[in-house]
Amino acid sequence: MALVIWPGSDYHWYRRGRNGWWSHKPGGTAVTNVDNSNHAITNPETADRGGYTEFAGYFVVMHGHVMIK
Repeated sequence: MALVIWPGSDYHWYRRGRNGWWSHKPGGTAVTNVDNSNHAITNPETADRGGYTEFAGYFVVMHGHVMIK
């Protein structure tokens, strides 16, 4: 997972799938693997993220290790 921030407004997550491709779900739209310039997301740090100008970092989520209640 990668976290990006729109300063003073919002945050957004990108997910790296098992196939190595990055995807995200902007708002109420469908999941997509392209950025704001309609390019495949090969690296969320360099993708066109619009107003999400701050890259916060990468995070690992281990399947089955996080419980949300």
